[in-house]
Amino acid sequence: MAIVSQPPAATLPAAWIEQARTHPWTALGLAVAALAMLLLLATSVWQVLTGAAQAPLRLALLGGTAAFGATALGAIPGIALKGIDQRLEDSMLGLAAGMMLAASSARARGRRGPHRQRLPRRRHRGGGYDPRGPADAGPGSVHPP
Repeated sequence: MAIVSQPPAATLPAAWIEQARTHPWTALGLAVAALAMLLLLATSVWQVLTGAAQAPLRLALLGGTAAFGATALGAIPGIALKGIDQRLEDSMLGLAAGMMLAASSARARGRRGPHRQRLPRRRHRGGGYDPRGPADAGPGSVHPP
């Protein structure tokens, strides 16, 4: 089977139209998903602007906007620095990947960390409650009842 290569489209919109003609079902699915996402985003923004949104939605929109801004700010060196050395580019990509891994692992540890576990409380020899907390609590530990 021979692979037929087509000349590249001159502009980005022309390339999108050509891709949509070549793969109509994929383009339709992408368009439906993008419209649904924009509708959900517009609904959420409207709720925040009118004051009808609950605190988690406001915080989620604020956090998403902050993440978008940080990502856009981090992309500027990649756009601005066209002729950089390959080793420098690899180092920058490695640093970015390491930061993303550290952030995701810190988030996972925060969710399931040892400070979230319920530990059994010790009892005095007399069978009463020990105000010092769990048996394996270190000095200065504070544990909820």
